[in-house]
Amino acid sequence: MKKAFLVGLVVLFCGMGLIGMAFAQGADTAQVAQAIAKGKAGNFKGEVVKTDPAAKTITVKMAKGGEKVGDTTYASFNGAFNAAQDLKPGDKIAGHWSEVKGKIYVTYIVKLN
Repeated sequence: MKKAFLVGLVVLFCGMGLIGMAFAQGADTAQVAQAIAKGKAGNFKGEVVKTDPAAKTITVKMAKGGEKVGDTTYASFNGAFNAAQDLKPGDKIAGHWSEVKGKIYVTYIVKLN
């Protein structure tokens, strides 16, 4: 009985820790989303150079020249794909970005024909 009680306590405290981490991450996500909404923003058009699914980033050769790397964590997609990793080098895309503290967040991507 004592063992079951101790196991129950361990499970309870681990569960509380995981719930606490989830709420902390949710608060961080909300803060980032608010910062993105208020950040410097613009549109882009270019060609996919590479994607990094693990880092949730995409590198785009801009139509106006140069390359930019953007975080796609908060991106929405339009077309026959659901995530940045579905894009391949050479794909033509356009979209919307927002810059927060020097980091570029891609907020919308559409694949061009």
